[in-house]
Amino acid sequence: MAQDAAASGQFPEAAGRELLLFCHGFCTALIGHHEGEDRELFPAIAAAYPHLRDTLRFLEQDHSMIAHLVGGLQSALTEAADPKVKSRGVV
Repeated sequence: MAQDAAASGQFPEAAGRELLLFCHGFCTALIGHHEGEDRELFPAIAAAYPHLRDTLRFLEQDHSMIAHLVGGLQSALTEAADPKVKSRGVV
């Protein structure tokens, strides 16, 4: 729906809500995925393959940068959200 609305040059409220919900869900899943890797997977890999520690540190830095960017995006969405959407806790 959001893609169709954007392609037509129109962005109705329903498409905006759909995009907001998708973004919120995707960002939440992405951050959870990265936190799990940082907490569980990377330490196990580092213990088994010490020569990969530098690479894992770079990945953790990437995760931190992505978390910062996602936080900024979520803040921007919260500020721009319709008050009805904010009250439902979607953003």
